[in-house]
Amino acid sequence: MDDKPDPILVKAKDLQHYVGLSRSYAYRLVKEGKFPSPVAIAAKSVAWRYSDLKAWADNLPTEG
Repeated sequence: MDDKPDPILVKAKDLQHYVGLSRSYAYRLVKEGKFPSPVAIAAKSVAWRYSDLKAWADNLPTEG
């Protein structure tokens, strides 16, 4: 079992691990207003707030 705390920020390369979306598909959903926007963390670097990703996932419709 992994005892690491949840991250505060998730880099684009790690999106697949945390939400199961590729980087390109996540950006497409951002453009469509269906996925949280990333935040700038440096001049040429962005990341997503883990809390925004969790809220997005928690609000996905259930199958059935």
